[in-house]
Amino acid sequence: MQAYQKQLSLIRKLAQDVETCRLREKDAEEAVDRSEQQLEAVKQKRMQLQKTAEYVRENLDRDLEIWQTQTQVLVLEEKSKQQLIGFFEAFLYEEIEETSREIEFWCNDKKQLQEKPIIQEIEGHRFAINHENSQQAIWRKQIEELQNQPEIEPAYSKDEQIRRNALREQGILFKSFYEAVDFRPDVDEQTRANIEAAISKSGLLTALLVREEDEGRVFAMLPIVRNQQIKTLNLTKYLVAVPNEALSQPRIESLLQGISISKSDESFIMHTGEFQNGFIHGSAPIQEERLIGKDAREAIRAKRILSLQAEIQSSQNRVEEAEDRVSFLQNQIRRLKADVLNFPSLEPMKKVEKQRRELDTEEKVANDQVERQEANLQALKQKNQPIINEFLLKSAPYHRIERTSVAYQNVLDELNEYSKQLGSFFHLISDRKILTDKVYDTSNRIDDLENELDDLREQRVDVYRDHKTKKAKLDTILNLISTHVDEQNILVRIDEVVLKKKENEEAREKGIQRRADLRSAISGLKNHIETQGPTILELEELKQEWESLFQEEKSFGFTDPQWTTLMAVHNLESTHKELKRSDVHGALERAIYDAERELMDQEMKQTRHKLKIRKMRKGRDWELLQQWTDRQFVTFVPSYIESKPIQLLEELKATRDETALAIQEKERELYEKVLIDDIGSTIRGLIEKAKEWENEANYFLSNIDTTVRMRLKWKPHPAKEQGELSTDKLVELLSKKTQWLNNHDLERIAKHFKTKVEQARALAKEDTRFSLTAKMKELLDYRKWYRFVLYYQKDREADFEEFNVKAFETMSGGEKGISMYSPLFAAAAAKYAHAAPDSPRLFSLDEAFAGIDHENIENIFGLISQFDFDYLMNSQILWGTYETVQELSIVEILRRVNQKTLALGRYYWDGEDKYDLPNGNFLEEYYVEKRAREIAAVTTESTRV
Repeated sequence: MQAYQKQLSLIRKLAQDVETCRLREKDAEEAVDRSEQQLEAVKQKRMQLQKTAEYVRENLDRDLEIWQTQTQVLVLEEKSKQQLIGFFEAFLYEEIEETSREIEFWCNDKKQLQEKPIIQEIEGHRFAINHENSQQAIWRKQIEELQNQPEIEPAYSKDEQIRRNALREQGILFKSFYEAVDFRPDVDEQTRANIEAAISKSGLLTALLVREEDEGRVFAMLPIVRNQQIKTLNLTKYLVAVPNEALSQPRIESLLQGISISKSDESFIMHTGEFQNGFIHGSAPIQEERLIGKDAREAIRAKRILSLQAEIQSSQNRVEEAEDRVSFLQNQIRRLKADVLNFPSLEPMKKVEKQRRELDTEEKVANDQVERQEANLQALKQKNQPIINEFLLKSAPYHRIERTSVAYQNVLDELNEYSKQLGSFFHLISDRKILTDKVYDTSNRIDDLENELDDLREQRVDVYRDHKTKKAKLDTILNLISTHVDEQNILVRIDEVVLKKKENEEAREKGIQRRADLRSAISGLKNHIETQGPTILELEELKQEWESLFQEEKSFGFTDPQWTTLMAVHNLESTHKELKRSDVHGALERAIYDAERELMDQEMKQTRHKLKIRKMRKGRDWELLQQWTDRQFVTFVPSYIESKPIQLLEELKATRDETALAIQEKERELYEKVLIDDIGSTIRGLIEKAKEWENEANYFLSNIDTTVRMRLKWKPHPAKEQGELSTDKLVELLSKKTQWLNNHDLERIAKHFKTKVEQARALAKEDTRFSLTAKMKELLDYRKWYRFVLYYQKDREADFEEFNVKAFETMSGGEKGISMYSPLFAAAAAKYAHAAPDSPRLFSLDEAFAGIDHENIENIFGLISQFDFDYLMNSQILWGTYETVQELSIVEILRRVNQKTLALGRYYWDGEDKYDLPNGNFLEEYYVEKRAREIAAVTTESTRV
């Protein structure tokens, strides 16, 4: 029994060990299941992450396509696009981080690659803008100089400009040839152009015209035009003199008369542009700029100013285009930066990469846990198997199962039921697992939705930030417009731009329509030209026939040889368009009748001629041509040689010029005899008397002993016109006898008086109210050839200085009185010095010595007494009762207020006292009576003694 008990205890113990082993295995299996569940959860997460990665990749691809279509500046070539696609295809889990960095580097490289040429172009445009602005400043300065320049000048060399300035500093008056002349109004434009071209090429255009006395000082520095022998045919036919302060009209005309317009002379200038001057001979080309004539120079000024203004406008257009281009390029840079900033974000892929790495770690940990738990389970089973086998072995004899088939069958049934229960439990576990998977999927979907919500929130933040940025820019622009001083103009300009755009669109549509209309018109004109071809050929033949007749008419020498057909038509239409044939014939007949008597010696006769038409056709125009072929000529046959009117005119002009030379020689003799010997000697004597009067006045002034001493000085006027002499030079020459004057001096004196006579003639012609005699007297009045100048000296400490208003203001009241009256009294005394000894030395003063104080008036009266003047003065307050006055007769006018009658009060001042004169007594009676009393008193006193 003890052995049995011991055996049972052993079996019970083994059973307990088996149960413990079974519980341990169960715990190990549950640990394996938990590890497998964790591993499965990690796999589910990986599958979900894979879906998320695919979703993110699809979004990134879509954003990339949208970005490529919306880029404004960052233009991708096909190679760059393929490179970018390659970067995105490399987005495998293990390459996301590296690929993201490569894409960022790629974007920066593309940005810099496209930004660099834009920046370089901006810098180039800014440099061009600065250059254009500086050039505009130079042009504006040139315009200002042109506007302020008194006269337009040609471009002189630096050395020539320096020499011209040196002449101005020396006070030498000069003018360039083109400034001193102008074309006659009847000279046509072609002749003007030819003559000025010849003058320019011959060197005359910028040569200097100076006064004759300055020629020796000027020709060593710059070319000058000198007097030449007067030519019969000279430039005065085309040019007139333009006198000024430097050159007179006779001087200019004398120079023009020395320039020939005839090929028979050694040097000449022709109206055709041909010239010969020294070694130079040829035909001058037309000049682009013409300087002769004020209008021509003003036209050059206007042309240059317009050219500079056009340059400025063109430059300003280039500046505006460059500024617009710079603004556009700056906007391109901003757009380029915006393109780079708008590149699809790689953050979602980086987030997926981060989650992948976390799952890799979790999966590795879960796999290790499963393997470790399975190894533990296997080790535990191997450890528990001997214990279970020993329990089965020891307990087998003691099982309570009967050893019958029924017993075993019951055990089998129980085992089957247990198996069924285990199957039901397995199904329940499976359902639970399915529900767990669904819950997990739902949880993942919720996570995905939450991720999408986070993405939408981030997009919302980006959209809000972009909206806020754009709103801020809009507010800034509106604030700039509202705070700008010229806000209304900006808004108006915006409206104008919109309106201008609309007008341009309308103009473009009209232009297209106009072009279509013109094309249609051109097509119609081409058809019309084709149909009118024969008519045009006929008109061309008619035109050639007209030109042939014109050339035949030119051969007669009645028209200007320089005229072309078009010039003839233009001149005739501009001057004689309204004339009829009868008017022309009538005018010719009247001219012949009027000139027949005067030209009787020239044997005038009329000739008729019919122009020959080479090939006559039918038609009204040809009939009209036939009607205009008759010509009536006037010719002259002096000395049995037939001459045309133009030839006769030239011969008569040559005769007139020769006669003028002879007349000039006679005039010279007349000037020598009359003006130099007769009038000149008289003027010389009068001027010498003026100088004597100056010396006498200064003698009286030197005897006035005051703090202020005055002096007079005779100053001659300089020459005012070209050809005149200064007064001192004229007096010097007039002081010599005619036989002692050389030809040069005689010519200068004659030219001086001739200039005066020409001036008198010109003035009398301008103002018909005055006669030539009156103007001659006015211009030959020697008193206008000089003036007297006052000089003063204070306290005899300094030299005499010129007396002027400034010096007068610095003097005291007494000094002012002396400076005013002492020259006046000295001049009168010098004049009275040539009178008879017993003649009165009388003068009168109105409002005498007004504004001078009492003490200085007394000194002035002393000065009058010193000169022994007789005088008559009136004043409101002056009595004249001063010690410096020896005697004085005084009359006071008395009148009561509102009374029409006057009364006179008479007084006498004897140098000491003032006495009333009785009514009815004269000063002389009173003076005689007073002298009688004085003599009687002296006699009585001597008797007493």
